[in-house]
Amino acid sequence: MSLNRAESLSFTSSSSRSDKSTASDTLELVDDPYTRQQHKDFDAEVLKVSKRRGIETELVENNAFSAAALLHTIMNPCKQEIIREAADINFLEDLCQNGKLRIELSKALKDMDFSKIRLNNQESFVEPPVEQISVFILSRCKVKQATMAAWYSPYIGNAHVALLDAIKEMNRTRGDQGYANYVPIIQSSGTGKSRVVDQLASLVFTVPFNVREENVESGHPFPHPDDAIRAHLLDVCSNSPKESEWFKLDVVAAYVKFFEQLFIVVREHLDQRMPHYRKKYKSSRELAAAWREYLNPQQDSVEVNGQREVLYSDVVSRLEKREPAGIGKNLKDHAQNAIQQGQALVETVNRLTNRQPERHDLRIVLYFDEAHSLSDAYIGETNRYDALCSALNQLRTLPIFCITLSTNSNLTKFSPPQKRHHSARVVEGLSDPLQPPYTELPFDCLPEGKPILGTKEKTLAEVADIGFMAMFGRPLWSAQLRGGVEKKWLLELARMKLMGMEKYTEDIDQSKRGLLAALSTRLLLDFEPTREVSRSMEAQLVEANMRIAYSVPKHREYVRSGCPSEPILAEAAAQAMNELKRTVPEQLADFVVDGLIGKGEKGELVMRLLLVQAYDKAAKKTCERDQVDLSFSRSVHLFDFLEALFGPKNLKILKQSCPDNDSRGKKFEDAFKHAQVRFTHFARNGDESSSTSYGAYAAVVRGMAIQCSTNQDVIDCIVPVVLQDDKLCEEIMSGILIQVRNKERREVIVVDEATIRHGKGFFPKGRRVDDRPYITISMQLGVQTKASKTALSQTPNASADKGRKGVLSTPSRFTVQGRSPHHKRGVHPRYPISVIGYSKKVFDMVDNKHHYAVLLGGRDLLDEHPRQADVYLTFVRRLKPYWKVGSHCYDWIDEKELNPARVQEEEVPDEETFLVGEDAVEEQTGMIGEDALEENDPFA
Repeated sequence: MSLNRAESLSFTSSSSRSDKSTASDTLELVDDPYTRQQHKDFDAEVLKVSKRRGIETELVENNAFSAAALLHTIMNPCKQEIIREAADINFLEDLCQNGKLRIELSKALKDMDFSKIRLNNQESFVEPPVEQISVFILSRCKVKQATMAAWYSPYIGNAHVALLDAIKEMNRTRGDQGYANYVPIIQSSGTGKSRVVDQLASLVFTVPFNVREENVESGHPFPHPDDAIRAHLLDVCSNSPKESEWFKLDVVAAYVKFFEQLFIVVREHLDQRMPHYRKKYKSSRELAAAWREYLNPQQDSVEVNGQREVLYSDVVSRLEKREPAGIGKNLKDHAQNAIQQGQALVETVNRLTNRQPERHDLRIVLYFDEAHSLSDAYIGETNRYDALCSALNQLRTLPIFCITLSTNSNLTKFSPPQKRHHSARVVEGLSDPLQPPYTELPFDCLPEGKPILGTKEKTLAEVADIGFMAMFGRPLWSAQLRGGVEKKWLLELARMKLMGMEKYTEDIDQSKRGLLAALSTRLLLDFEPTREVSRSMEAQLVEANMRIAYSVPKHREYVRSGCPSEPILAEAAAQAMNELKRTVPEQLADFVVDGLIGKGEKGELVMRLLLVQAYDKAAKKTCERDQVDLSFSRSVHLFDFLEALFGPKNLKILKQSCPDNDSRGKKFEDAFKHAQVRFTHFARNGDESSSTSYGAYAAVVRGMAIQCSTNQDVIDCIVPVVLQDDKLCEEIMSGILIQVRNKERREVIVVDEATIRHGKGFFPKGRRVDDRPYITISMQLGVQTKASKTALSQTPNASADKGRKGVLSTPSRFTVQGRSPHHKRGVHPRYPISVIGYSKKVFDMVDNKHHYAVLLGGRDLLDEHPRQADVYLTFVRRLKPYWKVGSHCYDWIDEKELNPARVQEEEVPDEETFLVGEDAVEEQTGMIGEDALEENDPFA
């Protein structure tokens, strides 16, 4: 079954068909690519193999494995490329759980005619739960076709121009430094790495190579690999003794000889074979574009490969696959020959354009796409990628620059720090010559460079459409849609690529890296930078799980990466998280304990987790109520979100509350009766400039909540709120302004929209009529109540929480007061909420406080100490790794402020609380005199 017939392997649910129809009735045959004789030959082979394997009709009808074996046998004689899943016996066994398929296979075996099976698109064969598998199989073919179509579509943006400027500057400033004439491009999948260097080839004379391994289906790769080049680079010198001290130099010398022949053959094609080869080109760009077209005609056809394959086959045919051992001893001679041929090629390029290049002028670019094929091929303690770099270094006097491309962000392989480089000269050098990896690839590609959304153009429902969401993020999403991939398949593709899974049958809970990718996409997880295991995981997520590499510093010790706002990926992550068997807090706590996740602002992480969980719960409720397919990108009513966050009892009280700063303000339920929220993920502000209603408008369009910058005053988070069911614009936006603290004592927290951004405010100023309400939440998650200061055995849930540190369990207090007569008018009505603690009393989704306690506490020196008994931890504390009030640090000084005698009698809140309205503000600001001083006492 050929790849271009892959749609015959598409399987969908038969639920839409009549129950009265049979499998045979619903057969829908594709055009027959085989002759009658071919079918007979194929059938004879199937019968022969089936007899040898003991496959009988009764077994096939009643046993999924036997049916799978027969199905595998039916496809195998075609001797053509098939989709990997179709050749996977485990996959086929899952498929054959369906009785209709087994009956059809049994009938074909009995009739000794398998042509219908061979041609049937098999839409009637599969019912849930294998329906998801079918979506992927059909989409795989569609996605591959779309990838090819996107490749030949007009290029959007100027990333190729920026890349050219960058490598020109690198080439100009490198001088004669070693290992400075190449740069790796490291970036996540779907960001257009291959396309940007292909576009670069239209600007500068380029010789392209794709050394991707054979039969790689993951990611639907295109363009096709240069098999002859890859095979030569991986196999040359494979006969040399690996233990020989010359082995690596032999490979380097063989690569230098490869470049020598490459330069010769390219010059021959320029001088003798290119159409109009005797013409003079008006510019270097005109020659570059003509050469690019000569190698790869820009036509939407997989059959057309221009002269590229011919040229590369010619190069390899002139080389010895089995280079004699010891050729590395003459490396300098080989390098001199290659430099001479390279200079001759440069002169030919100059002659064709009548150009006299300046010193350090870039004339030729080489690039090796999918270079990890070489980095994974080891030669002793190093690898063939290192050998390639060494060969390029031998050619550094030429005005030639090389680019390598990979999703693999393993810096040790592609761009190691100076002290870990494979070359002793680099390690011992006074300066670091290596070029730091290039990461600047397209994101949020705007067609024609124009905005994709204007004010009052789309509703909440319209921005939640997958077609609209695909316009944000990496080019992959919009390119696939333009290429013909249907929206539902695009979402499934995003899910697969995010989770790093090959098949839908894989267990999400078993994919640790995929789960971490999903959580990172939504929750802005920061990795622990001091741990090698964490840095390694971060690099793997860039390579295989769609994490974006923002930057690699000049020293190349690590990659700065993250998960920018991509609505498609966020929806895919939400769908994946919805399938988890273990709770998200439990999974996240495990990552913290394992040392993968950095401590960071622990309270802010728990805040984001609580908000996302509440939103997901509300989204599922909304979709179930509206009887639509589950989508987390659809907006939910504000009341549904707050009910999921705080619980129905607290919501009921909240809806009756009034603004604390407007004596004539409406009740909460009236002020926000049409309000909606929409956020599938968090994004981080770089400064306070976006902490406005305009920023909230942009955020809700992308389905994101805002994590404020570290230098933001007053607030830590903004959840955009749409006040009316209307076309989206700033005028209907408000927000939930949240401040979070993770300290053991209460603090004075007052959130006022007018004071944020150093008095510039959240809402625009100067409008005559603007009475939009807003909500504030102060979360004091780390405050310890009296219950937490007593022995664990005295808490109500001591038996359930035995062995857990810091688990609080006390009754909540909830009160609402009337409005005071002295409130100001002419301000935006504020509806404040104050939350102290983090039990189920105040946050409805908190079922197990221990996991949240782990997240709030993070991991410190004491957490990792191998002996956790108090007697040992006391000794560690007395070593004074840090200073904290108490006898461990200050028993040597007679000062009760530093060494209080009765720490257990600290005055702490009686209970965890949830307050709204004036109570939420007066709880923190209504104290004067001695009460206020006591509130600020470190032991209060």
